[in-house]
Amino acid sequence: MSMRRFATYVVIPSVTTVTAASITYSRHVAAGAPSPNSGAPMQADVFNALQDQAALQRALVSKAALASSGVTLLALSSCPYCMKIKTLLDVHRVPYETVAVDPFNAIELERSPYRFLPQLQFRAVTTTASLTPPSTARAAETNDASKGEKDGSKAADDGLSLMRRGPLIVDSDVIVQRLAAPLGYESDLVNPALRPVREKINTEVSRAVFVLMNGTLSSSWVSYPLLSDARYRHTLYRVVGSTALWLLATLKLRKRLGGLPADEALKAAMKPFIDGLGRNGGGGSVATTYFGGTRPNLVDIELYGALRSGLGHPNVQTALGEAGLSQWLAAMDAAVRSPSV
Repeated sequence: MSMRRFATYVVIPSVTTVTAASITYSRHVAAGAPSPNSGAPMQADVFNALQDQAALQRALVSKAALASSGVTLLALSSCPYCMKIKTLLDVHRVPYETVAVDPFNAIELERSPYRFLPQLQFRAVTTTASLTPPSTARAAETNDASKGEKDGSKAADDGLSLMRRGPLIVDSDVIVQRLAAPLGYESDLVNPALRPVREKINTEVSRAVFVLMNGTLSSSWVSYPLLSDARYRHTLYRVVGSTALWLLATLKLRKRLGGLPADEALKAAMKPFIDGLGRNGGGGSVATTYFGGTRPNLVDIELYGALRSGLGHPNVQTALGEAGLSQWLAAMDAAVRSPSV
């Protein structure tokens, strides 16, 4: 076969296929990315308003009520905002089930009109049909009447069947706000001194971590198993997926680092945290190395969540060590794995 024919029939189609697949994949690994086939997704405030507020109030009245509410976290493995909510629940030992949403077909969301993640659902509380649109209530009645039919048709036709298994809270910021009272973080939410540190973590840290993990093809190859769903870790998926991660990091996110190398950008984004950690008790025993002092506050939780997906990557481990955060990281690792602090 001539080089021209080889290029025409093998190289060009292969490169085109990998590139197209990579671009498609990159759309779904971004934090909080909408699920596929979503069209124009419903806004978070609209979706949250549809939920059973009385049931949510019962679930969030105390930490004990929250722990007994059958909590389910719908999340993407690559989403730092999902990891923030996971860390918040883990630190306080709130029992929950994790549903790993397929990044390609999002079958776990069925036809829910809200397509972004994370989503937190409370299944052990009673919902009321009066808080759903009339069309939804009628669909529910029709579905109940046909329960015994062999086809077992779902109520997904109206796009709101997920809600019938229990009310949800969506959007990571809203979830944090709603969990703040039962978990004791109300003062953190309104503390003006924490606001700029939290904003930097929730924007710049996640971006720098992603570029640090995926700035080269070799590093994205290491990243892929850390960021991908277990269903897509076959070698072919890894080739395509790691290429997608690299493309996303180099073509889109690197330019947002202000011209700094990714490791330096990460350290710069964490500097307010590091400075505050020294003032608030860093340098003492492991138990006092939190930004919050003797226990993790929202700043600790949000930074750990932003880093969590990348903690197994050598580039991230090196950067955190150079930033002097090894002791804090050990304390946070213990906090998410040990009895509630």
